[in-house]
Amino acid sequence: KAEMQHHTKEKVGRKAAGFIQNGMKIILDAGSTIEEIVRLLCKKIENRVLTKVTIATTSINIADMISDCCVSMGFDDDFSAVRLYVPGGQIRPSTQAIIPAYGTERGQIQRLADHLGGFDLAIIGVNGIDADAGFTTHDNAEALNKVDIVRASTSRIVVGDSSKIGIVLEYKFADFDEDLKFVVDDDQNSQKLCEVLGSRASKIILA
Repeated sequence: KAEMQHHTKEKVGRKAAGFIQNGMKIILDAGSTIEEIVRLLCKKIENRVLTKVTIATTSINIADMISDCCVSMGFDDDFSAVRLYVPGGQIRPSTQAIIPAYGTERGQIQRLADHLGGFDLAIIGVNGIDADAGFTTHDNAEALNKVDIVRASTSRIVVGDSSKIGIVLEYKFADFDEDLKFVVDDDQNSQKLCEVLGSRASKIILA
């Protein structure tokens, strides 16, 4: 999946990574586009451009990427450049996402947010994008994560490549009427979406 639309995911990741600033508390969803963002974040951490950042993620793979970066930098418990958190739960084998235990227990993301004093920024992946249906994903435990991530954060950025525009899936987790931004690569599908959205097109950031 990570190889699909790789170039456009890189463009989207580069644009979205620019919103992450020193001192922020951020929470990252699972997904291949989010991984592109994390690759850039790790480079910024290694170059000491990004510091004093708190990162939470629902992805074991992303947590591993950030952890490896911190190890390579020689960070320890007393070094405050990066603090890394994951919520509790079960690992979903197909995507390496952390999902609510037993499929029903929720609240781990909000408890983590409460412990940290809330998140400044959430970055959420998406599987389907439509002007009317909003942002949708498959109806599984990861959909609950997306809802909880949105609720636990002050600012929200949804990221996705333009190949997902026009797709409507079973579970809606947000829409264009909400307080969020949508980062997507600039192509014909994206331009058409902007036209259809009218005044709501201000929510879209083209990469």
